Amino acid sequence: MSSQEKAEETLDMHNETPENENVTSITEVEEVKYLQPDPEILVPETFVLVNFVGGRRNSVQYKYVCKIQSQFSETEYTVVGFISIDEDKTIFKLVPKDISTVPLSDICAMLPAPVNVDDTGVISFGKKVEVREYLRQVLSVR
Repeated sequence: MSSQEKAEETLDMHNETPENENVTSITEVEEVKYLQPDPEILVPETFVLVNFVGGRRNSVQYKYVCKIQSQFSETEYTVVGFISIDEDKTIFKLVPKDISTVPLSDICAMLPAPVNVDDTGVISFGKKVEVREYLRQVLSVR
């Protein structure tokens, strides 16, 4: 076999279609099933997705996973916040001092019970939660 034939054969091997061509290289994480907030079942220990407004002009919408601690009034709830600790937004860590009172109108969804809960305040839903969290950027001084 000549060197040209070997080169052509090598080229053909690299151009072949893989057997699993329909498989994508990036695996997407399935999203949790959101439930409509229902005041009758918004009880302590229920996990919810809450809208918060922030930014310089209070114009940026954020969404955080929270757990209801108590009902503050007929239409308001005291919640404690969680922050995602993985890129897929499936695992969250309790932020014990992040306590807020929010109106029912800011609770955009009820979340299913976490599939994993540990003693350190880390929970996992096993599926992605569509949060939009404030990201602090640390500036390094050189």
